Amino acid sequence: TLRPSPLLRRCMVDALLPADCSDEHRRLAVRLSGELGQAHLFEAWPPAGQRDADKTQLLAQLATLEANYPGGLAAYIGSARALLGQAVRGENALEGWTPSVPDDGVDLQPGSPEFAAFEERGLAEAAHLAFAVPAGGLGERLGFSGIKLALPCEIATGTPLLQLYAAHICALQHLLAERLGRVVRLPFLIMTSADTHAKTELFLASHDHFGLAAEQVTLLQQSTVPALADAAGTFVLDPLDAYSLLTKPHGHGDVHSLLHTSGVASRWLREGRRWVYLLQDSSTNYFATHLAALGVSATRGLGVNFVAMPRRARMALGVLCSLQRERGDGSL
Repeated sequence: TLRPSPLLRRCMVDALLPADCSDEHRRLAVRLSGELGQAHLFEAWPPAGQRDADKTQLLAQLATLEANYPGGLAAYIGSARALLGQAVRGENALEGWTPSVPDDGVDLQPGSPEFAAFEERGLAEAAHLAFAVPAGGLGERLGFSGIKLALPCEIATGTPLLQLYAAHICALQHLLAERLGRVVRLPFLIMTSADTHAKTELFLASHDHFGLAAEQVTLLQQSTVPALADAAGTFVLDPLDAYSLLTKPHGHGDVHSLLHTSGVASRWLREGRRWVYLLQDSSTNYFATHLAALGVSATRGLGVNFVAMPRRARMALGVLCSLQRERGDGSL
């Protein structure tokens, strides 16, 4: 099959673009139709001068997706092709690595003297703490139509998860204020998605932020990425709108890059925050150990620390493990 040269491809795309198309949009359309393998996005377009507003809509969406993903759409497509290609070929990305149970962790047993000591050490650091929770998903798989932060954490009172989280933060602030003799407010960031942002805002506002000060709560909406049709990384147009892409949230890992790109991490650092406690949006266990875990991190000078529960075989849980190369030249 003959493929158009880059010059011919550019001429073909130029013949379709609106007359007032920006240079940024033009360059992106040429790259997508050529080297990035997304020519199908433009194949049904009429000549320039027709449906220009619709064309500009799609180009603007593509430019936003390009700007939001680290490395742009080329990096997103390249990563997708590599990972999906491995899956199609049945390759194991961890081939050559041997897993083992980490042997350098701390077994936190509530009620033990060691736990109390770590908790006291954590409390000494807690004034420098911030909290962040990725909450971009709905509770549909749990039979709940709202945001997961609105799920009841128990059936006796129906207390929502977000209310429980806020109550723990408020209690910690009160304890620190008594010890330090000043008002303490610990930042609380919630990463939302297009599905949950407005609902989370309304949930907080309608409950007076569950006792937290409005200014200490930050909502950041994660961006979306293009949905893919196949292992080649082909973008999917909306079946109901040929000038719009189908997109999806990128995942909880976005909270790290979003903290950085939004400037929140820099602001927290300027405020003297030294620790960020990351928790999920659908469990009540985090605050049973958060101060002790912080104490372990401070005592050992850790940059990153994970808290996990013992996992039995066949439990539907992720697992933390150490990985060692079989050649013995590295470990994770």
